[in-house]
Amino acid sequence: KIGRKKTNIIFMLGSAVSATAMGFSPTSKYSSVFRLCLGFTLGGTMVTRVVWMLEFVTESMRPYASAISVQFFCVGTALVPLADWYLQDWRALDFTIAIYSVMCVLVMFSAAP
Repeated sequence: KIGRKKTNIIFMLGSAVSATAMGFSPTSKYSSVFRLCLGFTLGGTMVTRVVWMLEFVTESMRPYASAISVQFFCVGTALVPLADWYLQDWRALDFTIAIYSVMCVLVMFSAAP
């Protein structure tokens, strides 16, 4: 049995590796393949993170905690096109996503119970 924390960390590491590989990919075809891998790992991260987070709140607060956790994904989804417009380079955007992914992994290792 692996558990939710280890599963979440595995998916987050996969996200960081996929995002970094996107930045180093020589063509947009390779970048698309790594973006597909990033999509799979982000899907796994969302599922495990929400369930794992709900273990730490009382039962009456779970609907609110679940709704709040989804809002961070929505904000991130809105910020990626803004970052793309500002950077105007797909490699710079991919490295920005990779840096954010690595920061999330480091926070998960250090702060998560």
